[in-house]
Amino acid sequence: MRTSIIGLIIISSLLFMGATCERPVELSLGNPSPQLVISSDFTAGQNVLVTVTETQNILESPAIKFVDDATVEVFQEDELLETLTFIPQTNRLPPKYVSNQFKPQEGETYILKASAPGFDPIMAQSHVPYPVEISQLFVSNVDLTVNSDAQNDMTYSYNVQLQFEDPADMVNYYHLNFLQKVFSFTVLEGDTIIISSSLEPVSFSPQNNKNTFIAYFLGGVLFEDTEFNGDLITASFNISISIDSEAQLLGPMVAQLRNVSEHYYHYYNSVSRQQTSGNDPFSPPVFIDSNVENGKGVFAGYNQSTDSTLVIN
Repeated sequence: MRTSIIGLIIISSLLFMGATCERPVELSLGNPSPQLVISSDFTAGQNVLVTVTETQNILESPAIKFVDDATVEVFQEDELLETLTFIPQTNRLPPKYVSNQFKPQEGETYILKASAPGFDPIMAQSHVPYPVEISQLFVSNVDLTVNSDAQNDMTYSYNVQLQFEDPADMVNYYHLNFLQKVFSFTVLEGDTIIISSSLEPVSFSPQNNKNTFIAYFLGGVLFEDTEFNGDLITASFNISISIDSEAQLLGPMVAQLRNVSEHYYHYYNSVSRQQTSGNDPFSPPVFIDSNVENGKGVFAGYNQSTDSTLVIN
């Protein structure tokens, strides 16, 4: 009898445990409050442009939500320099906030403050670095390949070398862009007439990424001077571009060397890593860097030097 009672107790306990395991668990996670998101790259001598959006729940539509009732102000220390003017969306250009009188100066640090109904106010600060000039730019080893069964039937491959002197005794960050100018033409009564031109950004493979060298997904490369601080730098890149020989001509190659703030470098470094990781489930998660307090995004200064050279004479 005692054994039967013990067995009954064990069976009842197992049934109770099974019922407990099958009971649905309700979690109340709640939705995080939306935050303001700003995007602004600014440079010396040009008006400041700021895009203001809001963060979205991961389950919501991916459409960008622009904020058109924000107050956006630029300060230098405690001095208000200007309240930016809102410019509504026009054609394909997104709405933005623009300074009318204020233009940043190199070497100076600025503070951006933004607020809007229903959001916590945000703040970010950054500076405009001094420019680093390109001292030499030249193209060599130009090779032409004819692709008989492709619309872009001519491919130019060449090596471009760029030289600049890295400022010593400080950490410098760079965004180096290469843009190939392409002319569109028509032939009228035997004469070649240029009808338009475009600058095509040159992209590099993320397979060449290192800790201090990142192929930016929209073109060019991001790098810092950890390995060559204060040196005279010669950087060499292999580039190729295809054109339609019946409608296009190859123009000069343009190099843009941006000396960027630390916030610029880390933000676009993380964005590029996220964009190039794709949907690989084994790639580590990438967290987007931000210098915005109580919000997301970037407010970052840069300075740019530009040079160009012909690919073919």
